[in-house]
Amino acid sequence: MEGKKAIEGDYAKELLCNNGFTPNPEPYASPFELQENETHMWTDVNAGAVRRGDEVPDYPIRIVFKNRKGPMGDAGIEFDKIRELTAEEARSSKALGRGDQEKVSPWPSKKQ
Repeated sequence: MEGKKAIEGDYAKELLCNNGFTPNPEPYASPFELQENETHMWTDVNAGAVRRGDEVPDYPIRIVFKNRKGPMGDAGIEFDKIRELTAEEARSSKALGRGDQEKVSPWPSKKQ
């Protein structure tokens, strides 16, 4: 049986930072399990775990990868995009939306 594919939490945070989001300053749990179809793999991040500026997104954030195929079969994954899910997509995601959390909610200062 084939094992589950995943990315590390640090890699997820790096991708979020490089694409306009500020991830939670606390450590992310690892690994992030990937879901897949024939052409893409993805993982969803809880809306409350990221900020766009000081705002919490309404819906989970999806990190998307393209499946790379080589002559011998699976050749890994390549980062494609990051986007906020639509309300309809969020219904089938395991990740949580903003819910009752304040829309404008800067990260608290780190405790010393």
